[in-house]
Amino acid sequence: MFSSWMVSSLLAASVVLAGPPSGQAGPEPDVFQMRHLKVIALDPGHGGDNRGCLGVNGAYEKELTLQIAERVRRILLEETSASVMLTREADVPLGLRERARMANSWNADVFLSLHLNADPYGSGKGVETWFLSVDSADEEAQKLVAAEEGAYGENEDDDHHEHTVVQNVLNDTQIRLAQARSESLAAAVVDGMAASTAAPLRGVRQAPFGVLKEAKMPAIVVEAGFFSHEHEGTLLLDPEYQETVARGIVKGLQAYDVQLARVPGPSALRTVLR
Repeated sequence: MFSSWMVSSLLAASVVLAGPPSGQAGPEPDVFQMRHLKVIALDPGHGGDNRGCLGVNGAYEKELTLQIAERVRRILLEETSASVMLTREADVPLGLRERARMANSWNADVFLSLHLNADPYGSGKGVETWFLSVDSADEEAQKLVAAEEGAYGENEDDDHHEHTVVQNVLNDTQIRLAQARSESLAAAVVDGMAASTAAPLRGVRQAPFGVLKEAKMPAIVVEAGFFSHEHEGTLLLDPEYQETVARGIVKGLQAYDVQLARVPGPSALRTVLR
C-alpha cells in the first residue's frame, strides 16, 4: 500500500509537463497532466428513496456523497487534464449494476463509488477503500455490503448463485486485468484521503460489492468517513472538511496515475494472472 509520504513524493515527482508542439500554447502550468486516467467515473452512492445511512444531525448519506463527488469533479476539471463523469447529478435512484454499466459505456479508466460508513455503536471512525472479491472476508465486510446495498433490492437470495456470478466476473479476462489494478487504486486513494484529512487509516479491504461486479476498469468503493461518529460525522457536514476529503481523493488518483507508468503492460499482467 502507498504510505502518505509515498503519495506526496509521487505527486511532487509527477508535475512535469511535456512541452507543447512548436507554435501551440501549452497547458496551464498548474494543471496536472493525467497520463493514463483520461476519463474518471464518479458514483455518488445511493439516491432517491435509497437514502443510505443516517448521519448525526439527521442528514442522509445520499446527500453528502453527491456533495463530495461534485467537489472531486470540480477539482479534477480545474486542476488536472482528466474528464469526469458522474453517474448521478441529482437526488435520483440508480441500480447497482446500472452504475458500473454507465462507467463502461463512457470507457472510463477508473470507477469510484463514493460512500459514508456507519456503525451501530457510533464508535467507528476513519477512511477505507474496498475492491471486489468473491467472498466477504469477515463478518464486518458482510455487514457493510448489506448496509450499503440492501436497499437496492438487488441482492441475490441464493448465496451459491451470487458466488458463481462474482467468480464468473473475475474470470473475464478484461475484468481480471482491471481487478489486478483495483487494489493499487484503492491503496492510493485511501492513503490520499488519510494524508489530507488526518483521519484514521483503516486501509484497503475486499468484499463482493454489487456495484463493482460489472466494471471493466479498476473499480473501488470509497468509504470517506463514519457518518455515525459524533465528531467525524459532524466534520463530514462541514464544506471545508468535504473539500479536504475531495482533495485527498484527487491526490490518490494523481498518485495512481503516476504509478501506472511503472506497472507492467497487459501482456505481462496476463502472464501473472494465469
